[in-house]
Amino acid sequence: MNTNNNQPQKVFLSGNEAIAHGAAQAGCTVASAYPGTPSTEILENIAKFKETINCEWAVNEKVAMETAIGASIGGARSLCAMKHVGLNVAMDPLMTFCYVGATGGFVFISADDPGMHSSQNEQDNRNLAKFARIPVLEPSDSQEAYDMTQAAFEISEQFHVPVMIRMTTRTSHSSSLVDLGDFKPKTRDLIPYVKNIQKTIPVPAFARGQRFAAQERTAAMEKASAASSLNRVESGDKRLGFVTSAVAYQYVKEIFPEFSILKLGWSNPLPKDLIADFAKGVEKLVVVEELDPFLEDQIKAMGLTVVKHETELNMMELNADRLQNLRNELLGDVPKAKKAAPDTTLPTRPPTLCAGCGHRAVFYVLHKLGAIVNGDIGCYTLDGHDDLHGGVDQRLRRHEEGGRQGPYVQRPRRLDVLPLRSHGCAQCVLQRHAGHDGRPRQPHHRDDGSAGQPGHRPHAEGRSCAGHGNRGRREGDGLQDRRQGLVRRPAGPGEDARRGDGLQRARAGHCLCALPYCGEAHEGRPLRSRPRRL
Repeated sequence: MNTNNNQPQKVFLSGNEAIAHGAAQAGCTVASAYPGTPSTEILENIAKFKETINCEWAVNEKVAMETAIGASIGGARSLCAMKHVGLNVAMDPLMTFCYVGATGGFVFISADDPGMHSSQNEQDNRNLAKFARIPVLEPSDSQEAYDMTQAAFEISEQFHVPVMIRMTTRTSHSSSLVDLGDFKPKTRDLIPYVKNIQKTIPVPAFARGQRFAAQERTAAMEKASAASSLNRVESGDKRLGFVTSAVAYQYVKEIFPEFSILKLGWSNPLPKDLIADFAKGVEKLVVVEELDPFLEDQIKAMGLTVVKHETELNMMELNADRLQNLRNELLGDVPKAKKAAPDTTLPTRPPTLCAGCGHRAVFYVLHKLGAIVNGDIGCYTLDGHDDLHGGVDQRLRRHEEGGRQGPYVQRPRRLDVLPLRSHGCAQCVLQRHAGHDGRPRQPHHRDDGSAGQPGHRPHAEGRSCAGHGNRGRREGDGLQDRRQGLVRRPAGPGEDARRGDGLQRARAGHCLCALPYCGEAHEGRPLRSRPRRL
């Protein structure tokens, strides 16, 4: 990095690194995330700015969202990050917060995964943003990721709304030169908190007014988007005009360099007036975007004619070859891209559990027993590929392992079904309400500092991302902390007894979480007789 303060600082950054720098430059105070490719490096790099940003890994995406929301309501600029499927977990608090509205700037990053390089689906989260009536910014390179992160905080505070930055695998992990300008991680004074229950408590009487306010806000943001410098027209040959966004813009510039382009950086709410004016100046309108026809469907709904083509652009990750095939179809002045045949002589390397992983022995026994295993996200899915162990039979989403036993056990022949959970989803598989998710955030939640992390790793909760504990000290491994008396809490009435007879309690149908607040809720009774929470 150029350290000369008289010249712009230029550095080679990935998109995720650029977001971290943009957050620091914008005066972000709190950052929380749950790791998931391709978003993980965002918080890892934010941790480098620990002097100005309080950052921590959360127990899941919902808790990451709630942590950042709390900071925003308190007047701080906050950020949370997750991969695209993680937003499904976090939608509950987000949908209500969209009515309540941000106080301090609130930005969240949804890192979509076209082509499913490391994901179970390739959902396009722009659809969820439209559903939630929140703005979407789509960077096409690292420079825009840096600039748009700062712009997102300004938009959030201007319209009192959460702002989504939609990254994709390519923009997250590709690196390019970024002009940081006068880069100095900043601290900002908190916006004073003013008690206003009509704003912060969306009971029906208040939520109705918030709903109308959200609609008015959407109309105002549409006008702002049309006038924003984040959207721009690049004039060229008028025979074709391309409307595009995100990394698709880069491919259009490479394959169709001579034609006119409307590049949308602020894509929701859709700047309809800007698009209508652009369409009037070109002979034919072509929409190129990655994944769902999010822009195209709305443009067609405006009554504009969009060129139809046979080249598939709305599934899997875009690349220059697919745009070359589009040019071959539309203009015929280039040949179709050649497909490189894979070398079938090379040995395959299917994913598997790491050598020495403690889960291997568990899955080996389950395989020998012939049990049907409902697995969780992450490492547990790898065992399904392992011929030695044969582990997981199915996995759909997080937090569902216990519930999915129903379709199996309600068969004429009862099957042995075992739900497995990892990654700190919760201590109690049979939890009944989402509020349990946030409890593990509280310090001293487990004697050994763990919360079911795979590979016997200590859990990150109770520590900042920079390694500091909640009380400002650096803590060591959870088990070592327990030995030193750092996280030992007094046992509640009868708690030691509950810890000692776990197997017997399991056979009797009791909860195994061994937590004081859980014991008070269950009152020592089997789960089947536990009163339901209304």
